[in-house]
Amino acid sequence: MSLWWRRNGIPVAAIAILLPATIFITFSNEIGAYNKAFATEPVLVETGDTVDYGGADWLVINTERILAGSPEAIESELPAGADLIVVTTLVTPGEVDSDGQSPSCAVHLDELDGDTVLRTFSDSQLDGIEHDRPPTALGSCTKEELDPYRLESIFVVPADANDTLALRLEVYNELPRFLQIRL
Repeated sequence: MSLWWRRNGIPVAAIAILLPATIFITFSNEIGAYNKAFATEPVLVETGDTVDYGGADWLVINTERILAGSPEAIESELPAGADLIVVTTLVTPGEVDSDGQSPSCAVHLDELDGDTVLRTFSDSQLDGIEHDRPPTALGSCTKEELDPYRLESIFVVPADANDTLALRLEVYNELPRFLQIRL
């Protein structure tokens, strides 16, 4: 057995060192790329502040909460025990990409407890909610719009959701950074 170790000791030692190192390097690169695909670094913005992010200026100009059971909630066909949050944002595209398009975005609503996100709600524009949107407002970010526009996002939240809310704006090429605008 000792003769075998003398002949193969160096290759076995090289494998014992290089195999874990190779696995570590491979997975550390993959984990880094994976983490950059998710919104993990908030850029905190207070209500009323305009912020330049992802090639556009963003400003929340209005937030409205339509309470469960109110005439507007009934007219909007909200589920029982749910409130409707309507957030209107002024989007001023600035930089265009190589195709001449403005930034696209994903919009969510975070329920907060201090700096901790309790729950996140997605935009409900496709959920059959009958909320009347002004004719000049858009329901989602659009790459084709190069002039300033109003983005009206609607969220269905449980009636027991607290009032400490923040709009979460994600522009893909800015990830892992995202805007968290307190409402």
